[in-house]
Amino acid sequence: MTNGELMKMLIKHAKDYAPGCAESVVRNKHMNVFQADDIEREVSDAIIVDFLNFIGGRHGMDLGLGTEGLAERG
Repeated sequence: MTNGELMKMLIKHAKDYAPGCAESVVRNKHMNVFQADDIEREVSDAIIVDFLNFIGGRHGMDLGLGTEGLAERG
């Protein structure tokens, strides 16, 4: 798998994950200190995007992914 293919796969999974992020974090509350009302979609999207851009950078890529990219399907 190339670095580009890895990032495309991670972005696809992030798009699927983002809408249910808060519920997932609460469901796994034994692993964190958050409650459902602590997590706003804008914040979780920003963290997911920042992480993806960080991973891309570690692999020599400037993804330039913004939070609006999580709303897109495909």
